[in-house]
Amino acid sequence: MPSNKLTFYFFRHGETELNKQGKIQGQIESPLTAEGQNQVKELAKKYNDINLDIIFSSPLSRCIETARPIAREKDIKLKICDDLKEAYCGEWEGISLSMLNQNEENRILRSKYLSGNKKYGEVSYPGGERIKDVQKRISQALKEITSSLDSLHINIGISTHSIIMRHFYALITDRELPKLDNIETLVFEYNKDKDKWNYAKTI
Repeated sequence: MPSNKLTFYFFRHGETELNKQGKIQGQIESPLTAEGQNQVKELAKKYNDINLDIIFSSPLSRCIETARPIAREKDIKLKICDDLKEAYCGEWEGISLSMLNQNEENRILRSKYLSGNKKYGEVSYPGGERIKDVQKRISQALKEITSSLDSLHINIGISTHSIIMRHFYALITDRELPKLDNIETLVFEYNKDKDKWNYAKTI
């Protein structure tokens, strides 16, 4: 009997060189560090006890490299979804957070943007993607993913990024996610009949 309830496991990629340097990545490619590669192994072990039927990943290499060992171990498909890529951070991509944080206006702007709060929907980093556009993109991607799945796919992995996860969490819960570490997982449940999302837990 087909299931009308799906479980989505959103996990953030492992540590990258730009993460380590304390810089904003956005859509810049940045390789995993040695620590990031160890984190990926740790994540794969965590998912040994979690049923997944398929994984969708951002096209950025840090997410693909994070998802690939899980998909290989479970012998499931890994598909690329362009709209799962990180928010475009405009002029701030590649900029040091310590430098940005020296300016109070920058700190306030960054805090508003990371909150994903719908009341800040028009907010973006300079020249970057607005909150409301990121949330629209994520919602459309998930709509396309859910409509593409057959009845055997009820546990879905999503390999993606910090801002994507923060903004989707805020969209669903109307709350701000205070912190999100590398390889952290947010679990969401989707009821197809009611077209309704719920945040379940963080693992």
